[in-house]
Amino acid sequence: MDAAEAKAARLPDAYLSYNNRDAIIYALGVGAQLKEDLALLYENHEDFKVIPTYVVSAALDATKHIKNCPGIKYDLPKILHGEQYIEMYEPLPTEANMRSEVRIIDILDKGSGALILSEGSTCDYL
Repeated sequence: MDAAEAKAARLPDAYLSYNNRDAIIYALGVGAQLKEDLALLYENHEDFKVIPTYVVSAALDATKHIKNCPGIKYDLPKILHGEQYIEMYEPLPTEANMRSEVRIIDILDKGSGALILSEGSTCDYL
């Protein structure tokens, strides 16, 4: 792999639009329950909100472009997702159009494999 080439590459952005229904289906999919999580499952609830981790959906879609990134070669079945971190500046809106971009921060040689460090940013777009 060529870390310099990968870090210089511009990967395509990914776009995701969602509405109340999508947010509710996501909440159900990650285990929200009617008794404890009504504000996540009922769009007419006075405090209806979207689970913050929903934003990962947009960023994950953008990471699919890493496989075509110049300087990176890997065998997809041998990939291990190590960790992720989310920093949010305000709660997610209940409906939105989002744009995500991903860039390669670094590639670390681990001998029998490599560690690809990437960073994704997601924001609203009109």
